[in-house]
Amino acid sequence: MLPPTCVKAAPCLLFASAYPQYTDYVEYPDYGGDDLEEEPEEGADKVYIPPVFTIEPQTIVAKEGEVAKIPCTAKNPNASVLIISKETTQSTLIYAGQFKVQHREKRYKLNGDSLEISQLKRTDSGTYLCKFSEQPPVQLNHTLDVLFAPSVKAKTGQQQRIVKGSSVTLECEAKGNPEPTITWSKLDGRLPSGAEKEEGLSITLENVDRHVEGNYECKASNTIGEPASQTFSVSIEYPPEIITEKESIRTGEGDQVELVCLVHARPSAEVTWSKDDQPLTFDPEGHIVEEQGGHRHTVKITKVTEADFGKYVCHAHNDMGDSTASIYMTGLPKHPVFTSDPNGGEEDAYTLTWDTESFYPITAYRIKYRKAQGNDTSSAESEDFNEITKDLDGEENESTIHTTGIKHSIRHTISDLESATEYEVKIEVKNKFAWSSVADFSFSTKKDGEALKTGGSATTCASTTLVALGSLVALHIAFRT
Repeated sequence: MLPPTCVKAAPCLLFASAYPQYTDYVEYPDYGGDDLEEEPEEGADKVYIPPVFTIEPQTIVAKEGEVAKIPCTAKNPNASVLIISKETTQSTLIYAGQFKVQHREKRYKLNGDSLEISQLKRTDSGTYLCKFSEQPPVQLNHTLDVLFAPSVKAKTGQQQRIVKGSSVTLECEAKGNPEPTITWSKLDGRLPSGAEKEEGLSITLENVDRHVEGNYECKASNTIGEPASQTFSVSIEYPPEIITEKESIRTGEGDQVELVCLVHARPSAEVTWSKDDQPLTFDPEGHIVEEQGGHRHTVKITKVTEADFGKYVCHAHNDMGDSTASIYMTGLPKHPVFTSDPNGGEEDAYTLTWDTESFYPITAYRIKYRKAQGNDTSSAESEDFNEITKDLDGEENESTIHTTGIKHSIRHTISDLESATEYEVKIEVKNKFAWSSVADFSFSTKKDGEALKTGGSATTCASTTLVALGSLVALHIAFRT
């Protein structure tokens, strides 16, 4: 008959008793002599020594795919059966003596008194128990820590389309052993914060505009294997934004010009043009044509006439809103830009230099100057200024004006000024059409430095003389003594 724990339909493990078997006690007759010494039968009182593990508990660290060895080295195993199991929420028996309980798991192998696990998986991590069924039990715990490369997944949508001014959070979740570190970067530039990288499970983009658009990457790394990453695409919906390459264009008859508006918008904007508040008519014969490439919207005008001068406006519209930008096409000279140092190098004169732009030649300039008034505005401005107007006709003006293309560089020296004095000046230039707008500037003449230089030399000379006299007196005293 089978033991009660066995059934015919299933295998039954029969373990030899883990305890030694002793013979029954035998009564010997009394020979009546108390002084007779009893001699026990041979082997009747042998001392039982239980098994003892000869190693300490260990934490065994190995990488996924490698081989791990769980040692169960012991002495005095006697007839006890060594049991090896994995302890998780429930105990999983692996070996009982030489018998492999997990016979379908080819990765397990008993090598002497150690369990070897090949082709490690991350699920192999845990506590392993070596045990002899003694009373009390003799057992040893080992911990197996399987290291594995990171993996990462997106916890928020990877295609983000949001409205300008709003916020969005991008989030990733990573697994790995050791715990991976997650870093964020923008694939096509720096992060909105200005940093190249930031650490954390998530990154929040606040009050977004079109400059935030792009591809963001979260990367998980833990020094085991290659990093893992996920990419997020962020696009911003916003009304049109227009940038003009030039706010004004100086041109003239027969010239060729391009009026350019750079339009950014999402969704894409519809762009139209007007001139002097009227829709711009494009010429199929090529005098005025419109071109578009990406964000760049261009109006090309060939063989410019004075009738083409005016205010051009590009209008952009999408579902998010509207925007406009203006470009002025003119024959007038540009507002002068001063290039001279405001600190003059002469005491009674100052040389002004300035640049302007004009398609046509500069024919004249006008200079008004006076001593700086500060906060004194009691006198009339027309009475305070000295005025110089000069025509620029003829070869004698070659040293006064230098022209390269539409750029004109002009110089003029003002004489009979007072030293160490600040002056204010106004300049305007003229071409065949009209005078430019007025440009303001301030400069100062050099201080009278000769008196300072002379005074300084006298002081130095006096000091040198005193030192020399002192030295002579010292020598005289030393000689006499």
